[in-house]
Amino acid sequence: MSAELLCSLLGKSRQAHYKQLKNRLIQSDQTSVVVADVINHRRDLPRTGTIKLLAEYQAQWAQQGIKVGRDKLFSVLSENRLLIRARRRRVRTTFSNHLYRKSPDLAKTFIPQEPHELYVADITYLPLRSGEFCYLFLMTDAYSHAIVRHKVAKDLGSIHARDVLRMAEMQRDKSKSTIHHSDRGFHYCMPAYKNSLLRMGYQPSNTQTSDPRDNPVAERINGILKHELLFPFGLASSVEVAQEMVNKAVDIYNNKRLHLSCNLKTPMQIHDKSFKAKATWKRKSFKSEQSITSPDNLNPEYKQ
Repeated sequence: MSAELLCSLLGKSRQAHYKQLKNRLIQSDQTSVVVADVINHRRDLPRTGTIKLLAEYQAQWAQQGIKVGRDKLFSVLSENRLLIRARRRRVRTTFSNHLYRKSPDLAKTFIPQEPHELYVADITYLPLRSGEFCYLFLMTDAYSHAIVRHKVAKDLGSIHARDVLRMAEMQRDKSKSTIHHSDRGFHYCMPAYKNSLLRMGYQPSNTQTSDPRDNPVAERINGILKHELLFPFGLASSVEVAQEMVNKAVDIYNNKRLHLSCNLKTPMQIHDKSFKAKATWKRKSFKSEQSITSPDNLNPEYKQ
């Protein structure tokens, strides 16, 4: 049966039929380019969300003649099983049932306008291949979301929190009065730690409840480091290997990962005052990616 007869039976001209085939081939080639770029990008940042991928590559794709919007990119990633699922597992690292005095929550109403005005400290766990855990101590600038100092330790000893504090003090802008905000765990409420804060010129601040939303910047960064930059590459075999993995993850986080709260810049671009940050300290309610997209079969990406 000739092509002309088939086209007439389908109610199409031969030219329209071949034009449709050509368009499908072009779309297939363009989709392959998009998928390849996403896979290449996620070698270093395996859990980068769709919105950030669009911000990173939309201009580049446009130069190649590829028109990709938000919904189109969601569909392409969904069809190729490249949407991200969040996985959670919690281990207790905050022990607030102690008799040490807790400081008032100064961060609750404070809005930093520049780096070094508000530091947040926190501790999170890192599972090892052996089934045991090590612990990551962090100090973060709340304005830029840049991690200023960190340490991996095999236990929850308070000396590790003091080590991170001493390291952070080496790069802090001492001309500013810095608020040091943390949860109400014993590490940060011990007199020795509080005395160190006062001696260095910090204003101590503690959360007043066990609600993680009282320390949102620290909680968010914990999740990013673990679920985006560490766990996808596998568990460490030892504390020393975990420290090496964290060093690399922090470097990627500070210098490569784009943040919506940083106007789609990196934390260090905000920290060195190259760009202005958004009000990252305000609590916001972000919709999941599934609520943004229309197809029901899309998996949610809980990425900001």
